[in-house]
Amino acid sequence: MLKKLTVVGAALFALLAAKSTCNAGELLQTTNFRSGISLPWHLSQAAEGYAYTDVEDGKYVVHIDNKGTNKWDVQIRHREISLVSGHMYTVKFQVIADKPTKIYGKTGDIGEPYGEAWNNNWNPFSLTAGQVLSVNQTFTANRDYKAAEFAFHLGGELTGSLPVEIKFVSMSISVPGPITPTLVPTPVRNIRLNQLGYLIHADKKATLKVDSNTVAPIDWQLKDSKGTVVALGKTIPFVSGN
Repeated sequence: MLKKLTVVGAALFALLAAKSTCNAGELLQTTNFRSGISLPWHLSQAAEGYAYTDVEDGKYVVHIDNKGTNKWDVQIRHREISLVSGHMYTVKFQVIADKPTKIYGKTGDIGEPYGEAWNNNWNPFSLTAGQVLSVNQTFTANRDYKAAEFAFHLGGELTGSLPVEIKFVSMSISVPGPITPTLVPTPVRNIRLNQLGYLIHADKKATLKVDSNTVAPIDWQLKDSKGTVVALGKTIPFVSGN
């Protein structure tokens, strides 16, 4: 049984590793709909019945019956992504509609302050009926967006005559290569403590390492989480043989 589980685990690891390699640099979990699956892309609407979605012929179809008042009253979005300050990203998507209409694409904060890292300079894209629009743009994140989304607003003033169907062929947000985090050096701390902890009634001792030829007592304070001093005193000098 153990051998069988080991083989299955190794196969699963190899599959996940292969998938990770194939999708290196891609932020989105679903970039096309040929499998018939649209999640985590999902519809958001101001009221039930404004629109509905389906996957047809490998495309994510948004059927709009009521455009609402604001452009975000009907939208699709992909969450569970993040953007790193200073990194360059490439946005790609292909979309087609059965009637003239407009769409507003953006990526940025899920919630407040609702910043937008990319939005085609605040300009919506115009769709011509029956013609595929292909977009390929790059942007650099102006700050960290730890909880971000890629969204398309389709309602309000953007929507043409109703009903209208907007079909998304593919979407992507990618980076040119793997993101290397900025490493912040851990500050050197010259206080040595027992890493395992202290017994309740035992002495609590700490060692302060100093680089000095003159060994003299040093004032110390112990503060609680609120910054209140709960103990104080002077160190007892000790010269190490090293």
